[in-house]
Amino acid sequence: MGNNSSNTVSQSRYAEQCGVSRKTVTKWKERGLLVMAGELVDVEQSNAKLKRYRRGGLAKVTNKVTPEELVSRLREMDWKTDFAWSEAAQRKRAEKAANCIGLRVVTSNAPIGDGQWGGFQLRNIKREEREGLDEFTIWAGYGYELSPVSVIEYCREQVEGDPELIEHPDLLHSMARPVGPGDTPED
Repeated sequence: MGNNSSNTVSQSRYAEQCGVSRKTVTKWKERGLLVMAGELVDVEQSNAKLKRYRRGGLAKVTNKVTPEELVSRLREMDWKTDFAWSEAAQRKRAEKAANCIGLRVVTSNAPIGDGQWGGFQLRNIKREEREGLDEFTIWAGYGYELSPVSVIEYCREQVEGDPELIEHPDLLHSMARPVGPGDTPED
């Protein structure tokens, strides 16, 4: 696997190493500031290029961000973002929070009142692909009772309890407080 050496990483991993968003790395790529090896970022050459051409140089790049550091970053994001509170925006945010820890938000096609509450269910993506739907695939919302806010709160609780669950650090911001319109710093 010639391209997948220790000097090349995915764009998401490079964003994580640089402490920036995936969107920032995409912008760097569009501006020609990254050296690519196929679909992967050549870390050493890209770092050198960014150091040369980016105003302010390159932020310190670490090879490994610990899960605990990611939880600390999440807490640093609390109360610093103005989230949109529309139903569509909250649904999208709940989907990102779930995806951050390898879960998928699912809605039911059954009519409300037929044992369904009209909300969401959280399923483990990898297990569902591997084993199909069973009692271990569903993590929460067995009756599709979860609201977007409860999905975000659930995912945040999971991350704070076990930071190793984080699969997509670039989506961590979706769990920052406030999680809903009534959430205040005193809660």
